[in-house]
Amino acid sequence: MNENQKLFIQRNMRQLLQQGHSPPEVLEKSLSILNNKQLVLEAKTHYDRCESLTKTIVHLGVIEVDDSLLTAISNKEKESTTANASFVELLAAHETISEVFSLLKIRLSMGLSYALWLSVIATIVFSIVNYQVLPQFEEIFQSFGADLPTFTKFALSWQSSVLSPSVLGFVFVITIGYLLATLYAVPVNKLATGQSWNAKLIGRIPFIKSVVNYTHAVIWMSHLRVLQSVGMDMKEALNSLSKPPKSVSLHLPDGLDNLQVAESIGTLSDEIAYQSERIISSAEKVVTQASRKIMAVILAFVAGFIIFSIFASYLPIFQLGAVV
Repeated sequence: MNENQKLFIQRNMRQLLQQGHSPPEVLEKSLSILNNKQLVLEAKTHYDRCESLTKTIVHLGVIEVDDSLLTAISNKEKESTTANASFVELLAAHETISEVFSLLKIRLSMGLSYALWLSVIATIVFSIVNYQVLPQFEEIFQSFGADLPTFTKFALSWQSSVLSPSVLGFVFVITIGYLLATLYAVPVNKLATGQSWNAKLIGRIPFIKSVVNYTHAVIWMSHLRVLQSVGMDMKEALNSLSKPPKSVSLHLPDGLDNLQVAESIGTLSDEIAYQSERIISSAEKVVTQASRKIMAVILAFVAGFIIFSIFASYLPIFQLGAVV
């Protein structure tokens, strides 16, 4: 199943549970989009065996949950008072996470798209100037027994080198194109957790690494909110979750202390929501700044080579009268 189908299933399972449908009905109706009766039967069989909607949809690959959270949620499902509440909260959290990550990917992709088109246009212009225009000036000057201006000679020799403007432009285009393709092709969860070699590779790039670190913090805070919403106190929730990622303490230096104080005064839910919004807002700022930096680098590259090409092309024109 693709990502759109997974999101459809998650949305509709949550709505059907809130409407009061039984778990088997929820599975049958929400999975109908796949048109796969065998999968529906497998889902019902798995639910009858484990009596956990969370374990069932994790088994089907609809969502991915780490083992510690899965155990905590499954235990809560066994309590009659929170049989469906924990699962509904988990689905809502995953839907929010997907929306946030998709927004971040779109904004980052927009910046990369502009950079890609600029690189393509610049590379074409540089190639035309260096392969078509400058060699003609060289032939004209040689026919009159004169030498090209030193700057133009340098441009011609640079174009013939391994790191010519055309080669550098081509490298820019390939690199940015690869980043764009990876952002579009790799699912949000795999990009955030580095579950594919493509995700691991682009996750090492500084500005993308910063975004990935923020996503880890967002995921952890969302899971904390799920456990808190189904009745766990902070101590119990922290013991159930995996260790907080470094990005939480990095982006929220006093975050955990604030949450513990908020629990003591009865405002834990609101504080978790506030801290989550802070992380998301910071992530959006990082993406915006990263896009601007990418554009600045590409524009500097394009402007530099345009100026270089203009000087290299026009110097022979200014000296052509003296040669003739």
